[in-house]
Amino acid sequence: MILIDPAGLIYASRNGPDEQYSIKQSLERLEIGFPLMYQKDVLEILEILTRLGYRGERRQEALDLVISKQDAQAGWKLVNTFNGRFQVDIEEKGKPSKWITLNTLRVLQRFFN
Repeated sequence: MILIDPAGLIYASRNGPDEQYSIKQSLERLEIGFPLMYQKDVLEILEILTRLGYRGERRQEALDLVISKQDAQAGWKLVNTFNGRFQVDIEEKGKPSKWITLNTLRVLQRFFN
């Protein structure tokens, strides 16, 4: 069965419609990346939700997940990437990403303003 989370995420329920997964459990499989191309990740979904002004408990869970991925230098690392499929690599996988950090700070600014 396919479930649609109020935050707009779609994920499969293995044990039928009565079992609800938390958004954190469903999002742990989504790693933050740049550029995304056709994929979506938790950060992009939060960016959309904050632009729309959506507030809710599940959005807070997703935001907490993104914040937990912050490194010691107050940035976010590139985990998911299409590097190797372009003529030029955007950033190095596993290293701090200025694009992900910028997008995360934009989401945080909208969330807390």
